[in-house]
Amino acid sequence: MLLSMMAGLTALGSALSREKEEGTITAVMLSPIRTGSFLSGKMLSQLVRSLIQAGVVIILVILLFHMSFRGNILLTALILILGIFGFLGLGLLVTALTKDQETSQLLLNLVFFPMLFLSGVLYPLQELPKFIADIARFLPLTYGVSAFRQVIVFNASISAVWPSLLILFLFGAVSLSIAVPVFLIKKGN
Repeated sequence: MLLSMMAGLTALGSALSREKEEGTITAVMLSPIRTGSFLSGKMLSQLVRSLIQAGVVIILVILLFHMSFRGNILLTALILILGIFGFLGLGLLVTALTKDQETSQLLLNLVFFPMLFLSGVLYPLQELPKFIADIARFLPLTYGVSAFRQVIVFNASISAVWPSLLILFLFGAVSLSIAVPVFLIKKGN
């Protein structure tokens, strides 16, 4: 889960930043391809890459650590897809607002690493001080991790994780609805 979200956040940003620096994005934007098609293709390729990465990690964990996979694979994929799309939007936004790949990567890491430590990936939220746990409730990764853990470990159904799915969906919708127009405006400059 964590690796897939991080890949969604950083890989798209890195690819677009590199293309901006090399000038290839300008050439693509001057071609007859629509900007929406270009962005959709970039995001879809990152989504597929992240899903493959998550699948490989899950299979390795099952084989190497003899973990039993109790959850619904389709629900697991849905959680991953919703989370990845949200982080793709966030990565696109940061990339659109920065001028070079180095700055983009720095900002993406500044966004991601606090989320990593506060989201419950490394330790349960119950173990955090209350004010930090309250902050964690505003982070989308918290809901992705929670839903993923409930499905994989406890075989939770969609009815048990739908609030987390809704939050991930809203995060994705908001991040993409902000990121795409900002990218288009910045592309025009």
